[in-house]
Amino acid sequence: DGIKVTISKKTSGNNENRIWTSSPRLRVYSGTITVEAPEGKKMSKIAFSTKAWGSTNKADVGQLSTNLWTGDANKVVFTIGKSTTIKTITVTLAGTVITYKDVPSVKDLLANYTKATSNLNLKLTNAKVIYVNEFKGTVNTYVREGDAAIELRTLGFDMPLNSIISGTVKVDLDYSYGVPYLKANDATNDESLTIQESTEEAQPIVATVADILAKKYINDLVIIKDVTFKKEVSGTYTNYFIYDGEQKVQLYDKFQVSDLATLTDGETYTVQGL
Repeated sequence: DGIKVTISKKTSGNNENRIWTSSPRLRVYSGTITVEAPEGKKMSKIAFSTKAWGSTNKADVGQLSTNLWTGDANKVVFTIGKSTTIKTITVTLAGTVITYKDVPSVKDLLANYTKATSNLNLKLTNAKVIYVNEFKGTVNTYVREGDAAIELRTLGFDMPLNSIISGTVKVDLDYSYGVPYLKANDATNDESLTIQESTEEAQPIVATVADILAKKYINDLVIIKDVTFKKEVSGTYTNYFIYDGEQKVQLYDKFQVSDLATLTDGETYTVQGL
């Protein structure tokens, strides 16, 4: 659509602004990011999908709320006050009519949308909430629909553990280290959803180390039985693994709900997680 983005050179510190190609992202330590619409057009929204957003970043016009800018301008200059890592920049031109793509199921979503995609209208049918966690201001809600699962990240409404969800919801799809999740956009709400609370507990899928290595059950609740726990030192870090024969999977306590350091090296355990 003719949107122009200009990154300045650094204005302070030792680090140059750069693009990382191994896991594509823009890292800006200082200086400015200028976003400009084509001549004669104005922007109403600029959304930054970020890994980190500098708390002292500011815009020369409009309103900046964390990583979302709103206003009415042909050009916006963002001054970077603190290290900022950006995955995508989505610009909405003033007067733009947003259309949503209908997605009939979680399974269809995972099969057909392998990159970050905005403006999806996802249909859920008897999706079971299998795990809920609030961590550092982010609400991570995982749902299983049939044999497919997805994370719903901070959508802005309550989805209790074990509840059943049916209906449609407008969301954006994003990826973090290759793992998909859904996040809110301006149209996200629960008006077209039925969320029925349930006392029936979500059951984990019995899986193996080989299943995890084959990338089965991503975002799903699994239980892996009779595996050997091992601690492996790498430099100044201690990493934790489970072994089944020669095959191994690293354990990562993302939500800090367990203390892996207290487990006994070489012992056999049953592990449950996502």
